[in-house]
Parts: sequence; C-alpha cells; structure tokens
Amino acid sequence: MKKIIYFLIDLFLLVAAVFYSVFKLKKVSGTCWEYNDYKKTILLGNGPSLKDDIDKVIEESKESEVYVLNYFAVTNYFLKIKPEYYVLTDRMFWSQNANEDIKKDNEDLYFHLDKVDWRMNLICPESGFGWISNRLKGNNNIKVLKVHSVNIEFKTEKINLFALIKNFITPHFINGLVMVLWHAIYKNSKDIEIYGADFSLFKEYYIDQNTNDLYTSASHFYKNTKAQDNASFKYPNETKKMLHTRLYQQWSSFYQMYLLSKIAKMKQIKITNLSSNSFLDSFERSK
Repeated sequence: MKKIIYFLIDLFLLVAAVFYSVFKLKKVSGTCWEYNDYKKTILLGNGPSLKDDIDKVIEESKESEVYVLNYFAVTNYFLKIKPEYYVLTDRMFWSQNANEDIKKDNEDLYFHLDKVDWRMNLICPESGFGWISNRLKGNNNIKVLKVHSVNIEFKTEKINLFALIKNFITPHFINGLVMVLWHAIYKNSKDIEIYGADFSLFKEYYIDQNTNDLYTSASHFYKNTKAQDNASFKYPNETKKMLHTRLYQQWSSFYQMYLLSKIAKMKQIKITNLSSNSFLDSFERSK
C-alpha cells in the first residue's frame, strides 16, 4: 500500500514538474563565452586533497576546460589556471543579510573576480543573477549565466532519473560541486575529471561545549576564515542550524552525485574521480 501511495505522489509531482518546466524548459540562460572544443573537462572541488593534486591540475588545465567554485578566486592558483567556468551556488555570495564575517570574505572574493582579464563564464542560480550581474558589470570579460532550478525530488529513483535526463527538473544544488557537475553534463562534456572532491565534511563537524554552537574544522584546500568555520549561523537572527540538518544536507549531496553518475552513464559521458582522497564513491576512481 505504501509503494502505491509513493507512486501516486511521484506521478503527481512528475506532472507538476512537466507543467512547471514549460516555463523553464531552458535550464541555463544568458549570453556565454564559447570555447574551442576541449577534449577534457576538469572540475575542481575545494577539498583538502586538492593541495596534493594542484600541480597536476595546473599542468592538465593547459589543454582542458576548467570549472572552479566558491572562494577559489582568492587563492594563488586562480590566475595560474584561469578557469573557463566559475560557479557560485550559496546565497551567502550575494545576500546582503549575511553576517559581517561573510561580507568581508565576499569583498575579497569579488575584488579578485574584478581582476579577471580572460574570458570566463560565471554560473549562479536565478536568485543571485541580478545582484552578481550588477556587481560584475564593470568587467566585460565575465559573462554571468543564470540557472533555472526546478527542485522536485521523487521517492522513486527511476522517476528521478527520467525527470533529470529530460530536463524537467534539476538536482538539488545543496553542494556547489553538484551544480558544477550538472552543468558539465548539461552541456554534454564527454570526458570529465574531478579533483578536490573529498566530501568529508560530515566527519569534521564539532560542537563547542561552552556555546553549544556547531562548527566545522578545516574542510578546504585553502585556510578557512572565521565565517567559513561557523556552521550554525550565516545570517543575523536566523534559526540556528542543528547537526541533524547539516548531516541531512551531506546525505543529499551524496545522493545528488549518485543520480548524476547514473545520468552520465545514460548519456555515455565518462567521469573519473581523480581526487587523491575522497568519500565520493559514485564514480570510477583513478590516481
């Protein structure tokens, strides 16, 4: 009986997704830079293992298109790699209600983005498109692309996969690397390599025994700032984030990557996880 109920719910949601997608059939919009046909696409997460792999990435990037995300621009490697794609997914990168520590980090981020002197596409959700476009309008080298998210998730895996491959829905972009990989698949990259995808954040949370606030230890290949360490609060007066919420988000990140691995196989796209240390087990590994 439960399976029948779940199926009927999924069927209803699928019809809703199809109807909604009529208005958002094109999932990415905006004028973008076009590049030569690269044989390989490199996706960079910001996990600690990237420290060990970065020299190899710099060499490989000379003949590959590269995606980076979040605060990668503040590192010394940004100007060495000169990525073709930059992805920002979290609203903290454009929200004016973020706490002062995050605003300080973002000032540094956009200061470095202002210096981009090569053709680069920046990808963000539609909720951040207006603010980011306005902030970067002085740099003609950056084209800002808008992702139209349709966040509907079904109980049945087969329906999830069907809706994803037909572009009725998008994954839940709970993790920046999910949007990075989704976009690479969306534009039909055929040979994808992933670095810095540690996906180890779930084991790095800890509770301050005096304040009972949730924090995370160093989880990036660059040094965390104060704002990036605090996992309880990003915005003034927001509801405190609890550990079970963060762990559920981690589970969702793994599940979205699993679904994308299935989509890639259906589209005959090769994905290799070359991270020297990773909990992401959805893709082939090679070192």
